[in-house]
Amino acid sequence: HCRRMGASSKAEWIELCGDRVTYEDKGRSGGGNFRISGSSGSSSTDSSVVFGFLMFIFICLRVALLIARCNRYNAARRYRQVRASAASPATTNIANSVELELFTMAGREAPRQGTEVLLDDHIVDFTFHEPSGNDPRATALKQAVINNNWKMISNDLRASWAGQGRGAESASTMAKASGEKPGVKGNEHDIDTFYVGVVVSKIAEHWTTAFLETEATSMSTMLNEWVQAEPSSLQCRVVRMEAFMRWAWKARTDAVIQRVSQRQALAFVMRLQHALAELKCLFDLGHRMHPLVVAGQITIGMGLGRRQSQIDVRTVLVNYEQQPHRTTDDIWNYSIYVRALQYFCAKWHGSHEQMFALARSVVARLPPGHFLWVLIPMAHFERAFGADVIETPYWKSPSLQQEVGHAYHQAFPPDSHETSWRYDEQLHPAEHSVERTTRTWFLYAMFMMGKYEEARRQVRLVGKRPSNGAPFHTIAKYRRVATGLGFGTEVVAEVVGEDSTTPTAEAVGEDSTIPIAEATLV
Repeated sequence: HCRRMGASSKAEWIELCGDRVTYEDKGRSGGGNFRISGSSGSSSTDSSVVFGFLMFIFICLRVALLIARCNRYNAARRYRQVRASAASPATTNIANSVELELFTMAGREAPRQGTEVLLDDHIVDFTFHEPSGNDPRATALKQAVINNNWKMISNDLRASWAGQGRGAESASTMAKASGEKPGVKGNEHDIDTFYVGVVVSKIAEHWTTAFLETEATSMSTMLNEWVQAEPSSLQCRVVRMEAFMRWAWKARTDAVIQRVSQRQALAFVMRLQHALAELKCLFDLGHRMHPLVVAGQITIGMGLGRRQSQIDVRTVLVNYEQQPHRTTDDIWNYSIYVRALQYFCAKWHGSHEQMFALARSVVARLPPGHFLWVLIPMAHFERAFGADVIETPYWKSPSLQQEVGHAYHQAFPPDSHETSWRYDEQLHPAEHSVERTTRTWFLYAMFMMGKYEEARRQVRLVGKRPSNGAPFHTIAKYRRVATGLGFGTEVVAEVVGEDSTTPTAEAVGEDSTIPIAEATLV
């Protein structure tokens, strides 16, 4: 302090400091201490700089918090504006708001003169389509599950997968593969996937979400007995793998990740570990590239991730496509590539770019009339989750409309069997179900794009039974779309009689491809 004050001695320092210096006597111990009561000018300056810097940081934090609050307020206000602009409560998913499109359509189109009544085989109300329907083989498999008769299921699947007993059930598939009908739309493995799904769906009926068990023995007593009796059975291991995957998603549900509880997530992972164990057994049995096993690899890899599952889905797809296939097989397996599209979504393990790259690379090699053209509207549906339809109407983009429109005309070429696909006795229920799913997806896409006439055409064909799940998710949303497009739900007694079981040959208006038993103008 003496040096800072410019003093050369203690006496000079005391003189310079003046009365700010005091002397403290230590008493009997002798001696004492000099103390200065004030602070120098430099010390005061240092304190002011520090205080000013802290105030600057505090003000910056306050400004950042204010900006964040303004952004949240503006987002909430914009959402309230959307709700107010729609005629009814908006959906939770703004990016795919069916209500907003219904409101837009009401402003663009004049009220329709009449209402088309969907007769749909005497079904009074809307309901999701039941894929198996009255198929006798599916009915027998369901009854076997009820009776815990795994032997019957084993014999049925083994004979079918060996190429025996297919007969008439695959006649339409073989006809398509040999060129008798336009478009290659399915293969025998799609039929195998269908019946495995029938068995697993019936097993899943007794599952509940009240107790999220994770022990493998809790899933199905029948499957436990089956695997003990036939541990090396391809059919048994595939059914168990699919059942464990369905069991895992039963715990997780289809909710977004933010709405999945920690307890659900834990049960989801542990149940998928059982499916992974079944998958490894299939590898050991030499069935790594079986189409149903490839589909299972994609789903397990999606749920557990690459690190935990040790599954590289991109490599799996490349290896599958490079495998030799029979001439009667369609390499573009529906289940495999629909699951792969989900895997490469941004919400799972990919990105928008990877998802579109997969979809476009597949459809670039598809023939006209193939079901997998549906990958294009599926990909845009997933992409729309990240788009702001208020400021940038995603589904109204010219490039999107061109791409989806091209896929629509390729999936349903002019010579496709639109007039009879719902009544074609040679069409297997598996192909019938996939075609209904494809039409439901394109119906949604055409509606969101504002192509209302194309959407109405598909409503007439889908009727009151859309495919379950995405894109509509709820039957109420599909009913609102059908109603908004001008279709009623009333039952017309004069047309829907007890004996009217087949469509008439007459047509509605100028379009001769739509049977009057599908839609009637009243």
